[in-house]
Amino acid sequence: MDYSLTRPHLHAILPDHFLSMVHTLERLEARGYRRIGLCLEQRKEVRLKNKWTAGYLAHFRDATDGLPPLVVPQELTREIFLEWFRRHRPEVVVGHVQEIVAWLQAEGVSVPQDTGFFNLNLTERTGPCAGLDLQPQRLGAIAVETVVGMMHRQERGVPAQAQSVTLEGLWNEGPTLRRG
Repeated sequence: MDYSLTRPHLHAILPDHFLSMVHTLERLEARGYRRIGLCLEQRKEVRLKNKWTAGYLAHFRDATDGLPPLVVPQELTREIFLEWFRRHRPEVVVGHVQEIVAWLQAEGVSVPQDTGFFNLNLTERTGPCAGLDLQPQRLGAIAVETVVGMMHRQERGVPAQAQSVTLEGLWNEGPTLRRG
C-alpha cells in the first residue's frame, strides 16, 4: 500500500493518494470548509512519495486561504499539533492520527461544531470518524487478478516495464464532520 519497495521494479497496486486528497479537499470545500489543515508524519509521507502533501499543495496552489501543512519528522504529538492548531485555527483537520479528535476535545474544542476532522486512512481499528476507506481488500483482489493474469500469459520474473494500478479511496461519512 506504499512505495517502499524500490528494487526490483515490480508491478504495483496502490491507493491513489494524490487524487484521493484532491477529491477530499473538493468535498470539504463543498461543505463550506475554507480553512483546511493537513497534519501528517513525515515517516509515513516518505513511504508514499509525499502524495498526500502533493495533492494538498496542488489543490491550494492558487488559493489565498490554504494553510501550511504540518508534516512532522517524528511522531505527531499533542503538543506539536496544538501549537500548530492554535497558530492557524483550521476549520477542519485532515490527517491520519485519530488522537487529534481527543486532543481537540481536551482543549475544549467541539468536534465537529468548532473544528472537523477527516481521517485519511479508516481501518477496522479507527473509532467513529469521517474519512477515507483506502479499500485494502479491493486492492488485494486486484493484485490477485493481476498475478493470475500474468500466470495465464506466462509472464515470469521482473517485468521489462513495471505498471501501476491505483484505486481512489472511498469517502465515508462520520460524526467528525458537519453535515453537508
